[in-house]
Amino acid sequence: MLSHLTVLESHATAHSNTPAFKLPQISTHSGSTPPVEAWVPVNYRRFRDDVEHFARYWVTTFQRANIPQGSFIGIWIDGMIYTDVLHVFGVSRAGYVPLLLHFHRGSSKSLILDIQRSANFLALICDLSRAQLNRDSLSIPAYENSDLRRVRVPSQCRLPRIEDLVADPNAFAFVLHTAGTTMGTPKLVPYTHRTIDSIMRRARVIAAPTPTRRQDTYVLNLSICHYRGLVSFFGSLVHAACVTQATRRDFCSAELGDMVRRAGVNKLHTTATQISVHIRDFRHDTNLLQIVKGLDEITHHTPLVREDEEWLIQNRMTFSCTYGTTEAPLILTSARDSKTPSSTVMRQIDNQCVAFVQVSSSGSSSSTLSSSVYKNVNTNVLELVIPANSPDCPHPSVRQPGDGNFHTGDLFLEVVPGHYTFRGRMCEWIKGSTGPLYDAKVIEDNTVKSCADLLVECIAVGNGRPSPALLIELGLGAAALGDADSVKREVYRRIRHFQSRRLAHERIGTAGFIVIVQRSAWPRTPVGHIRRTDAEQRFQKELDRAYATASAR
Repeated sequence: MLSHLTVLESHATAHSNTPAFKLPQISTHSGSTPPVEAWVPVNYRRFRDDVEHFARYWVTTFQRANIPQGSFIGIWIDGMIYTDVLHVFGVSRAGYVPLLLHFHRGSSKSLILDIQRSANFLALICDLSRAQLNRDSLSIPAYENSDLRRVRVPSQCRLPRIEDLVADPNAFAFVLHTAGTTMGTPKLVPYTHRTIDSIMRRARVIAAPTPTRRQDTYVLNLSICHYRGLVSFFGSLVHAACVTQATRRDFCSAELGDMVRRAGVNKLHTTATQISVHIRDFRHDTNLLQIVKGLDEITHHTPLVREDEEWLIQNRMTFSCTYGTTEAPLILTSARDSKTPSSTVMRQIDNQCVAFVQVSSSGSSSSTLSSSVYKNVNTNVLELVIPANSPDCPHPSVRQPGDGNFHTGDLFLEVVPGHYTFRGRMCEWIKGSTGPLYDAKVIEDNTVKSCADLLVECIAVGNGRPSPALLIELGLGAAALGDADSVKREVYRRIRHFQSRRLAHERIGTAGFIVIVQRSAWPRTPVGHIRRTDAEQRFQKELDRAYATASAR
């Protein structure tokens, strides 16, 4: 069984002098360009030794606090520098279960306390000052995420055997959490050692080495405390690749070019948003563009906007997309070259047992998994479901109580047999009182594009109603239009042409179906996303009035 610990131990012997990391050595000269004097390598033997040093520190520390091995340890850090990786791997190597938290630093203390109570983690590792926490406010020990490499630890401290740590495939290796978009609060997702084995085997396929290179080199630009960053790092680890640490989490395009040129970076795992930022810079700097064309592959984890995808194809840059969730981290991938029509057309990574199930007229997917036969892509959306008997099915605590399967809540269209395009989450679709499901995000995207100067937020709702309505938050530009009715009429005027081309049950028929929401009134997740279902419930009275008024006309 593959494990992050067994793989690291193997590489420390077989690839002892191979670089595992390249760390920035910052110039001490003010105004230096670039600010990095050199990218200093850390080989796999040193990486393993540093992990064990951190592990001994935490064994000693937790034993003093009477925290038994196997306990959950909360880790709330950025997860994007070498010492962050050492803390996560060190706690794991020490025989404890890292519970990885990836909230913004400004997240409320009550949120952390709620997670602590529900997960019962017995200690917290974080940057106490930046997290705005103090030890006295917590009921558990809290420790700084300091650089421990020069801290002395007792030489007699013995670590548990790796073989013993990974012996039980059903034992917990990590615990992560969702963003809370659907339920309103983050959901804890255990990763067993069997889960880690599945992730690493799947990552080995996705992160296949470039044939023409001796070693691939990535950028550590996704947090290891988030499932995407964890999967990305496992993909580099399983192939004994190298990871380059940037000088800051939002590193600029010039630094990316420097990492390609001097640190040998040839692969980038990132988000669509970060790609857009870099492309904007590449358009205005042809020299930088020529450097980053040295990337062998860009892998993104969220759909690209059409303009960015077309730009990558035009500039002959290889890119691909992967799909996963916190509960099922790596399920689909697009073709690995830019010759395919779109990176958003994805297929299963291997022959793992998953199902694409037609969504019923009630807005839920059928529990009969055999219904995942080829459907008419123009009329059917399919939910990705992982059956209970699949090795990829997550821990029973996050499965559907009724059928025991894991319902992702993510919808797809099957464009050709076995190839799918992502069509958003179930909560982003609306099931009206008549007609089939329709996509709320399409309405929102058109409204935001047409009214960017007037609006800050826009949410389409209408579950159980004859047609959709819009909840909008006004921006500064709306003040020039006068009263609220004038703003709603102007918003409707701008979206009317688009709406006129939609089916009757998918169409916003008049300005009366637009409701203005105050900034502080939105129900949001801990990471700031608006919860559509809760918003529809919170503003039910206003929506009832809008529909009643429209019906009376």
